[in-house]
Amino acid sequence: MTGATPLFRQPRGVKFVDGKVFPAFPILNGSEGPGAAPVVRAVAMTLAVQALTSMALAVRRAADERAAMDASSEEAVLLLHGAWMNRCVMAYLAHALRRKGFAAQALTYRTMRGTLEEHLARMAKRIAALESPRVHLVGHSLGGIIALRYLQRKPDDRIRRAVLIGAPVAGCRAAADLAQRAGGEFLLGKSLGVWREPVDVSLDPRFEVGVIAGTGALGLGRLVTRLPRPNDGVVCLDETRFPAMRDHLALPLGHTLMLVSPRVARETAAFLKTGGFLR
Repeated sequence: MTGATPLFRQPRGVKFVDGKVFPAFPILNGSEGPGAAPVVRAVAMTLAVQALTSMALAVRRAADERAAMDASSEEAVLLLHGAWMNRCVMAYLAHALRRKGFAAQALTYRTMRGTLEEHLARMAKRIAALESPRVHLVGHSLGGIIALRYLQRKPDDRIRRAVLIGAPVAGCRAAADLAQRAGGEFLLGKSLGVWREPVDVSLDPRFEVGVIAGTGALGLGRLVTRLPRPNDGVVCLDETRFPAMRDHLALPLGHTLMLVSPRVARETAAFLKTGGFLR
């Protein structure tokens, strides 16, 4: 885009292999100089959590999902990850829910290359294959928006409750600002269509939806724009609220760290069981 702010720049002292830039570890404009240390720590911690979660729980996830497929639980849970991720990042939460008696499994969907309709079709197919008489949804970030859209369309009759974790259902400032930067539309891919949809928070009253939001201000959104507080580093607290939600809980956690939080796992299980958070 002409005149757009460059998204990436080569930091001093960093050499790129064969002259190529690897965007997996970008340094964004404004991250150098005074105040850079908190941003660098935020990036490092976020990436470390993602990597460690994937590696440490990969084997357990595979075994648990095989068990979940055969589980006779009366309640199944389908978990949806956020943008640029896959089901591995939901491994801890899925494992914690299984220990609470749910037949939990995570779904991978192509956040950058798939459209909203493709995501919903993939969800519907997986849910139709579940044998439990009651089914719940848990979505993180973009996954929470996908879950809400599913509830608004033609959901399975067995769907009862959903928990949205760090999901900007009322709009996302970080995504909007990223789209305005050079390379931003490429990074967002087809998920940009989801972010640009008109805000729709309507919900059939038969569904009970709980929302968990973070206020830890630790996430990659700080590298893109200046977010008003409170926020979780990517999503602002006011972006997670909507009139039809049954319960709302704010915790002092960052956007990605919520996925490996025992407190979040306990609260999620409690809402799916009772329709309310423990607090």
